[in-house]
Amino acid sequence: MKHAYALIFIALALLVPIVGPTACAASATGPVRDYWPTGTWVQLPPHYVGMNENRLNSMFASIAVQSYSIDSVLIVHNGYLVVEEYLNPAYNETTWHEIYSCTKSVISALVGVAIEEGRIAGVEEKVLSFFPNMTIANPDPRKDNITIEHLLTMTSGLEWHEFDVSYGSPSNDFNLMSNSADWVQYVLDRPMDQDPGEVWNYNSGTTHLLSAILQNATGTSPEEYFEFISTRLGEPIGAGDIDWETDPQGVLFGGSGIKAYPRDLAKFGFLYLNNGSWDGEQVIPDSWVNASSTGHVSTGSGAQYGYQWWVYPEIGMYTALGYGGQHIMVVPEHDLVVVFTASIQDSSWPFPGLVADYIIPAVEDGPVMAHPPISPLLLPSTAMLTVLIVVVVIGWDKVKRGRESERFRMD
Repeated sequence: MKHAYALIFIALALLVPIVGPTACAASATGPVRDYWPTGTWVQLPPHYVGMNENRLNSMFASIAVQSYSIDSVLIVHNGYLVVEEYLNPAYNETTWHEIYSCTKSVISALVGVAIEEGRIAGVEEKVLSFFPNMTIANPDPRKDNITIEHLLTMTSGLEWHEFDVSYGSPSNDFNLMSNSADWVQYVLDRPMDQDPGEVWNYNSGTTHLLSAILQNATGTSPEEYFEFISTRLGEPIGAGDIDWETDPQGVLFGGSGIKAYPRDLAKFGFLYLNNGSWDGEQVIPDSWVNASSTGHVSTGSGAQYGYQWWVYPEIGMYTALGYGGQHIMVVPEHDLVVVFTASIQDSSWPFPGLVADYIIPAVEDGPVMAHPPISPLLLPSTAMLTVLIVVVVIGWDKVKRGRESERFRMD
């Protein structure tokens, strides 16, 4: 009799976590996650995680009215994928999308990992020390003083015309580099224009130097370099396959060149949102995430620049940003990651405004969660539910028989 009650109690106790509150709670080190999307994202309606769906609907209405060529929108809040819309029928969750200069933020993450592992001594390392056997044109003492940090913050001082010349122009340094026989040589040969660390100048070539430095630091061969990327970054977060362009020497293009799934871009943003930690593993040092997402220099366009991330202090957001409107946006205060992929050919980018005017207000004006999210790790399988039901039925049957036996003895 007592054993029957015990069985029922155990069964009910196992069921309690399934229906009990499991909403994301805060800890001293950051949010405590219900699950990690290493395998796949768990999707919930926005109101389930406290987002105002009317605000989000208004955003999509604005996108339609303005005819922005946005291919996909993904929003992660409180660790759940609450919006996944593919506005261009040519794309879906199984389609790679070119992310262009968002690649730079991936390179930055890898530099942080390489420094943590001692493969690179630190951000103060001189860049030319990694290319000792190269004969470099336009020698200059200022060029000797360029550091890895200068490359990360795009303050190398090298003469470079990328933002001030149309990408359609053959005189754009991005195009001149891409059409050269040796991209690394082309960048290192550029004359100096400023002292290192003084002036921000957008330069995809210097990020390619970072990729070449990483390849040298991780084994010299392209295969060893890609293995480093896969095991140190891709595998821990469960990222799928990617396509990555290389230069004529086989160095992965640091300034651009990745094609990836939008859901994996959200995972990369989620890794940064969680201070480089993923399911108990510190994939990227938290100090590196902090340094990367801190504005080190003004870009002159209302944004600051960190370590290959654009920083918007007024919004409380930092973002990986790529040509055409590719964004991986991280908003720590609101536990948000927002991914946009797009095919916008001009400079009319609405993305920071969409976050500030619609997505953040959707969190701030969101409903109180009457039914907190259910942890997928606690969701029972069909087999588990069957076992629990059988245990409860058998236990209850034994209770009934025990009561009938007691009545019989009393009679």
